[in-house]
Amino acid sequence: SRVTLAVRGGPIINDVTREDAEQVGLAKLVPVIDSGVAVPGTALERSSDVFVRAFEEADLILSKGQGNFETLESRRDETTLPSGEAPPLQLPDLVARAVQVKVAVVEEDPFEQGRRAALNLGHTFGHALETLSDYRLRHGEAVAIGLAAATRLAARLGLCDPGLVTRVESLLSRLELPSRVAGFAPEQVLAAMASDKKRSAGRLRFVLPRAIGDVDVFGDVAAEDVLAVVRQVGDGS
Repeated sequence: SRVTLAVRGGPIINDVTREDAEQVGLAKLVPVIDSGVAVPGTALERSSDVFVRAFEEADLILSKGQGNFETLESRRDETTLPSGEAPPLQLPDLVARAVQVKVAVVEEDPFEQGRRAALNLGHTFGHALETLSDYRLRHGEAVAIGLAAATRLAARLGLCDPGLVTRVESLLSRLELPSRVAGFAPEQVLAAMASDKKRSAGRLRFVLPRAIGDVDVFGDVAAEDVLAVVRQVGDGS
């Protein structure tokens, strides 16, 4: 398979340009093209014909940066299969990338003194749901529901844009992962959280998103907010 390196038409802040890539010899290894425009993200409607053609013909696109994520994510419904369905995400690639990220984080913070806590996103809710289901819920399924719950909790507390809930739950749906679970009373879930091994000084810790790729740890979340969110992921209201 052929690999093509694509860069912006010009730097926004410190972006690599086509000239930079050629200067360090990348053009000797792979074809180098640019988008033809110097704007944040990936503006296909303004990009050069060469760039658009390469984009549309690519079997796999690896895109770096939040600007690219946001502009390309908005096009996910425009790029469709003949059936009208969104193209399937490449699960092996996603798993491989997730493992790489986790290894890098654990190596940087092996004793969970800082950044490693971010890996617990969705786990406070997820562990409780796993336990209550007697592990009939798989770990990944429970954490997926936990991720939806954590995002809803962040939105409820005003930590993130409410639109992030839709984005996260839409992505979980595309991955065929659940964002809802029935059969557990909110009080049961909250009680199960009390035994979570990730508690700090006897208090529950929630990793909550502020935006894609931006999370913080919170230990002062009111029980009524947690219960309200559990009700939402339980009955969809």
